[in-house]
Amino acid sequence: MPDSIGQTSAGSAPLPLPPPPVSTRSDGSGPSRPARLIPWGRRHRAELLLVILSITFPELLTGSTPVFTLFNPIALAFLLGLYGAGVLLIRETSVRRGGGWPMILLLGGAYAFAEEAIGTKTYFDAALIGPVGAYGHSFGVNWLWLSQLTIFHAVFSIGLPILVVQIVFPATEGQRFVSDRGYGALLAIFTATVVAMFALFGWGWHLAWPYILGSLAAIAAFTALGLRSAPTFPRLPEFVGDGSVPEAAAVGAAFVWTFFAINWFAPIFHIPLLVLIVGMVALSVATLGYLVPRLAGPERADRRLAFSAGAISFLVALSLLGALGGNFLVLGVDAAVVYAFARWARQLPTPPGSPRPSSPAPSGGGIAYELPFTPGTSSGSPRPVPPGA
Repeated sequence: MPDSIGQTSAGSAPLPLPPPPVSTRSDGSGPSRPARLIPWGRRHRAELLLVILSITFPELLTGSTPVFTLFNPIALAFLLGLYGAGVLLIRETSVRRGGGWPMILLLGGAYAFAEEAIGTKTYFDAALIGPVGAYGHSFGVNWLWLSQLTIFHAVFSIGLPILVVQIVFPATEGQRFVSDRGYGALLAIFTATVVAMFALFGWGWHLAWPYILGSLAAIAAFTALGLRSAPTFPRLPEFVGDGSVPEAAAVGAAFVWTFFAINWFAPIFHIPLLVLIVGMVALSVATLGYLVPRLAGPERADRRLAFSAGAISFLVALSLLGALGGNFLVLGVDAAVVYAFARWARQLPTPPGSPRPSSPAPSGGGIAYELPFTPGTSSGSPRPVPPGA
């Protein structure tokens, strides 16, 4: 007789351990729903994180969507159909077509027009956005708001969530998240959500056909440019700096704080509209000029994470102001975001400056390595990072 589970008397071979208990349905026909959901959630952690971040950064932290709205199933369905389906669709398109960050950001511009021009119509209705709309409104278009939100969505709704997921789950780099049928479903869900927003949002204010056609043309232009873009950026002006962790965080913070300062203080100082738009584009190009040469390579994961943390610093500060205005639940979101970034930073396997392994962890956890998104082959298999890259 065994002395205990897995052990026998002296001289006997050990018995195998029994299988773990499985929660079954009440009729005994198979695993219960919670038991099936837990392994599903573990298998799709990267996809879930991508969707969560795509809603958290642009909506929850900015206060555009109060946290309690998430308990409204209709509002949650719109957020998932818009942000969730949108970011999954863009990442999946980049993987399938062998694109890189230029494709991701340009498709992010198309996403911005779909949401803000067709869906919510804030690119045209000056009354929806207050002083910024009145200041930059000309020929029926909120030009300052249009420029700001196109860059904002490309970066914070699309780019940063994809970058953070690439950092946290490097084994998913270049892998498809959905099947061909799932890809078609994402496109259908996103399109249906935008059409529903067009029909339901902005009652009493009708978008004229020239603006609708112009918005669709802008979506088509951003999409065509994105699909035909090179996998990497062209050579950009380089700027002084050593690419250290504090410097990367400071650059991320400087980008976002300057970006919002340009838009918020423009009406106060009556800065010409063209100067503002050129300033925002120049700021974005300068930031890319810092990122591309300094944050690539297997030893730079901590820098990329630091840049991402710096880039959301303004959004966290903005959410604290929202809490003072009564949106107290956002404090929980702030705490979760700060905790998550601190935990991801602790996952870095070696101190800054030390060599890092070039192969990702088998479990899919760990840290990503390359700044340029290398989606791998069309079949979705991950592309190995060459040693010393």
